[in-house]
Amino acid sequence: MGNRELGGVGRHLREALQHHTRERVIYQRLGYLMRSGPPDSLDRLVARNFAALAAELILSGKTGVLVSIQGGRYTAEPLEVVGEGRKRVDVERFYNREAYRPRIVGVMDMPMFLS
Repeated sequence: MGNRELGGVGRHLREALQHHTRERVIYQRLGYLMRSGPPDSLDRLVARNFAALAAELILSGKTGVLVSIQGGRYTAEPLEVVGEGRKRVDVERFYNREAYRPRIVGVMDMPMFLS
């Protein structure tokens, strides 16, 4: 008998969104997208918020945008921003590679997502 396997909702949602919007929708597993490791509670909260905000945009007829965080605040940006500029993260300062977790020492007064 065993346990039921959870998951697969993302793939079904992608198909429904593509059908509804006629836009290309990318499905990406949360753990891989966030850090190539298992998601923690903050990862899950942000992903859930991204999904809810994206659904809200679609239901209001706004397509061709993606949900992002700018200056610690959720916002919608045109898809074209994905290819703009260089994205840099000071890995040594903000990330513990061995633990697959962000470093939280010395980040007081910085935006939540260290923009």
